[in-house]
Amino acid sequence: MTPPSPVAATLTAKFARFEQQWGVLFSDFLGEFRWPSQNLPSSLQAGNIVYFEAKTELPSTTAAQDEEQKYIQMRRLLEELIN
Repeated sequence: MTPPSPVAATLTAKFARFEQQWGVLFSDFLGEFRWPSQNLPSSLQAGNIVYFEAKTELPSTTAAQDEEQKYIQMRRLLEELIN
């Protein structure tokens, strides 16, 4: 079995202010956006840079699954040639 392939993306944003239950941030990619204040440090001050990192792992395949895919593709090609 091949190990999962990690995929990560980082978003950099500048903190502007807290508004009720939201933190208001600015990023070049998203512009202005709001993030739940309970998920931000309460010590943030205007101008602080915040980094958001999202990670996921792509499902891995086994050698048997890879081999099965090859056989399926070969069968389709053979059927196309016959018909």
